[in-house]
Amino acid sequence: MAEKKKPEDEVEETEEAVEPDDEPMFFEDADPEGDFAVDLSDVSEDAVFEAIPAGTYPMEILEAEYGASQAGNPMITWQLGITDGEYANRRIFYHTVMNNDFGLARLKRLLVRLAPDLDLANFNPKRDLAKLAGRQGQVVLRVRRRDGEPRSEVRDILPAEGDSFFENE
Repeated sequence: MAEKKKPEDEVEETEEAVEPDDEPMFFEDADPEGDFAVDLSDVSEDAVFEAIPAGTYPMEILEAEYGASQAGNPMITWQLGITDGEYANRRIFYHTVMNNDFGLARLKRLLVRLAPDLDLANFNPKRDLAKLAGRQGQVVLRVRRRDGEPRSEVRDILPAEGDSFFENE
């Protein structure tokens, strides 16, 4: 059964996994400010990006940035890094659009789980997001097809394993 699509202003924007920012080994000695050449003659144009399989992975908030979605709605873009296992150092982008109860509920769950010390009655993204870099947790991923390709998407954010302050969790 096909999933029903919702207008952008009712759902948060698509989350996606991206390549780690580790540069390929052939750039090891290159000066990023200098002039260098790369031989692309043997590079396949059909290289496939490998989605991270569905599952729960340890992660760290690398960066959280306040901005606007393509529709102009207030949004936080989270950059998460997987910290252990086969997919360590892979990055995942997660977007929380804050224009409806669904987006605000997801934001609150994330903050309660990873930053219980923040004052949620006075949350200010521009002020408070900088305090979140380095916070540890777990990211629950699923895989969906987009444009015919499998893509990793964030399903949920959980406290770090063993850090739960919820009873029986």
